[in-house]
Amino acid sequence: MEDWSELNKLVIEDIWMVRFSENVTSFWFKDLPEKLHFSVSHRPGDLYWNLHLTKNVTDPTDKPKITICKISTQGLTTDFKNLCRYFMSQILEPFPIHRNRCKQASYLIKHEDLKNGKAFGRFRKGMKSTFQKCSKRVGKKEFRVHRNAEAEITAWASSRENQHRILSGLRRVPRRFSKNIESGILLTEKEVTGVIMVGGKLYRLKQGVAAQDVFLSLISQALLTQLHEKIRHAISHVLAASLYKQVERWDNPVEVFVVYAPAENKEVCV
Repeated sequence: MEDWSELNKLVIEDIWMVRFSENVTSFWFKDLPEKLHFSVSHRPGDLYWNLHLTKNVTDPTDKPKITICKISTQGLTTDFKNLCRYFMSQILEPFPIHRNRCKQASYLIKHEDLKNGKAFGRFRKGMKSTFQKCSKRVGKKEFRVHRNAEAEITAWASSRENQHRILSGLRRVPRRFSKNIESGILLTEKEVTGVIMVGGKLYRLKQGVAAQDVFLSLISQALLTQLHEKIRHAISHVLAASLYKQVERWDNPVEVFVVYAPAENKEVCV
C-alpha cells in the first residue's frame, strides 16, 4: 500500500495549487503570477491569523511579503459554531421528502454506498483506473492532476455502461433517516445535487448560491473594497521586489471583523 503520510501539496496543472503544513496553508491559482502565492498563517496560540502574499525568491529568509489582512483567533474560536450554523443555513435547504415522493421519483446515492457498496464495485474500479491515468504522484510530497482530468472523467462516467451501473444501484429516497450525519447525491427528474442528512432530515444545496459568496457576505462591502485594493497593490509591489525591505512599508494588514445575522434554522449545523 502506498504511503501518503508525507503528502502536503495538491496541484491541478495550470489551474491551482495548495500546500499544507502545520502552521501555514499556501495556495496559487490561475491568473496570479507564477512567482507569487497567497498563504494563510494559522499557528496555534497566535492572537491573529493572517492572509499574506509572498514571492518565491532564492533566499527563503528574506522573501518579499505583504500581509493583506488579519483576524482575531479569539473571535473565530468562541463563535465558530454560530458561524458554522450561519454558513450551512445559507447554502442548504430542507428537501420536502413526502411531497416529492408523490409528485416525482426521487433517488438517493449515499457516498458510503459509492465507497463500499457492492452495487458500485465495478464503477469504483473503473473510476480509480480513469483517475490514475490523468494524475500522478511527484516525489513523496506532491500529487498532481492533469488539467483535462475533469473532462476525461466526465466522458468515462457518461458512457452507457457506466450510466447503467449507476442506475442499477439507485434507491428511492427513504421516508426516514438515521440521526447520523451522512452525505450523498440526490437525483430527481429536474436535478442532480449534493445532499446532507442531519438529525433525521434531508437537506440539499440551494440553487444559485455559491459558497464563496456566502463567505464574502460575512464582510462589509466597504471592507471588501478595501481588501480588493490592498490585494491589487500588493501583487504589483511584491512582484517587483526581490527583498522584504523593499515592501516592508506596505506590510500593514487590515483587520477583518466578521458580521452576520444568526441563522434561523439551527438544525442544519450540529
